[in-house]
Amino acid sequence: MLKTAIVNRENVISILRQVKDPETFKNIYDMGLVKDVRVENGNIRVVVRVYKNCPYKMELYLDLKMRLKKLKNAGIVDIRFDNLTYDEYWEILKGKRFYDN
Repeated sequence: MLKTAIVNRENVISILRQVKDPETFKNIYDMGLVKDVRVENGNIRVVVRVYKNCPYKMELYLDLKMRLKKLKNAGIVDIRFDNLTYDEYWEILKGKRFYDN
């Protein structure tokens, strides 16, 4: 996505669809790992669910931060993580989503 794309919910979701889960290589948005997306005055907050002690948490954080900061006039980019139980993660892998963003 080019720097000319403005900060809005649709563009944020478009970026989230480019971010892949490191274990499944599927995008985190359509998998249902994104719990919340908020855009206000150019500031972006995204809550992503990962299982406890996920070894890829920092990788996801850096990837999300880098991609979202590329949006034109992006202000604060707040990436948060919420715990996902092992059972919930397996349900997601089987194709069941927990959130309709």
